[in-house]
Amino acid sequence: MSNKKQWIEGELDWFDELSGSGFIRSKDNELYFVHKTAFDDSPKNFTKSKKLKFTVYEDVSTKQVEKVKRL
Repeated sequence: MSNKKQWIEGELDWFDELSGSGFIRSKDNELYFVHKTAFDDSPKNFTKSKKLKFTVYEDVSTKQVEKVKRL
């Protein structure tokens, strides 16, 4: 079994610079929590509705974004 992560496409739904967190909406309309440390560039460069791709890890209670890159 491969542990390679699949990239998911989506858009930045909203991001709060003060808290350093927000949500990404996937193409299938699912929301994922994202922290500023997941971005490969400054979150300021990922404006709302900018196309991106991301990987996810599942915690006990939530799905969180692990890495984010622009398309």
